[in-house]
Amino acid sequence: PGLAHLLEHMLFMGNAKYPDENYYHSYINDHGGSSNAYTAGDHTCYYFTILNDFVENASDIFANFFISP
Repeated sequence: PGLAHLLEHMLFMGNAKYPDENYYHSYINDHGGSSNAYTAGDHTCYYFTILNDFVENASDIFANFFISP
């Protein structure tokens, strides 16, 4: 559980396509949204809200956490 929780936070440090540490959170906040995550005993849940016009780019930023962390 400790390692899973660490990795939950490490994913938001940036990725190959979007290397700036706070880019994801800034993008979400700048476009009317919010994000959060939690780690349970058997899974980690990531979620965000954002204005509809910006969901495609936000999804790309989020997906790249897993494609190229």
